[in-house]
Amino acid sequence: MIKKGSFHIILLSIIALLLGCQETPVTIPEFQVASTERVVLVEYLTGVKCPNCPKGSTILKGVKDKFPKNMVIVGIHGRFLTEPLSTSKFDFRNDFSRQLEESYRPFIGKPASMINRIKFPDEPNLAADFPDLWPAYITDEISKKPKVSIVSDHSLNRLTRKLDLNIGVQASEILSGAYKVSVYVTESGIIDPQESVGTVIKDYVHDYVLRHMMTAWDGDVLGQNLQKGDLINKTFSYTVPPIYNLDNLTIVIAVSAQSNREVLQAHKIEL
Repeated sequence: MIKKGSFHIILLSIIALLLGCQETPVTIPEFQVASTERVVLVEYLTGVKCPNCPKGSTILKGVKDKFPKNMVIVGIHGRFLTEPLSTSKFDFRNDFSRQLEESYRPFIGKPASMINRIKFPDEPNLAADFPDLWPAYITDEISKKPKVSIVSDHSLNRLTRKLDLNIGVQASEILSGAYKVSVYVTESGIIDPQESVGTVIKDYVHDYVLRHMMTAWDGDVLGQNLQKGDLINKTFSYTVPPIYNLDNLTIVIAVSAQSNREVLQAHKIEL
């Protein structure tokens, strides 16, 4: 007898396999949400050897186009399906991505997304691996009221490539427990080969690639047992390597609960 959870996994695997065998146009459903200050973090498990990942990226970009102020994406190239192709110029792997990907196991395959690190009722795992469901999950999270607000300012010396970042996190309500902050450095607009279904896209544009973290991979301690109005300030510095394009970098900040890693609010800075 197949258990209900196992049947769900098998069914999703069969659907993913069937969809992966043919190129189909990607349609983003129409969603309406009330005006909100909520910013959703999507940590996207991807890889250059993942033939279905271009479809996943298209879906995420479609949702982001509809809600540009309410969503940030971090592309994680960990261990699975991430080895560069023979024609690749870049290797997107790094220790931060490897550790993040391992921490989100188990996942059935790629592409997969952690959306505010929420485990949704229809998903067997934290990593949601059926891209057609992502728009609904994301818009559901956007509709929620943020429990903290994040503000920031930064300075970038383009000669030395030194980036200094100041952030402020203020509690919007009473928050018990401990909280952490994660700061990601992502790069977009990188042209390099990508496997797709039945082919290799030679001039594929890779966006939101995680390059570095200005915190530990699982975040730095922010505070605990916060009262409404409590403000916590943090400072960070990073010297950007010459290989990264300063004009294509985005800093992503996320505040999460330490207990279950759920993201309360995200924030972005486009350099």
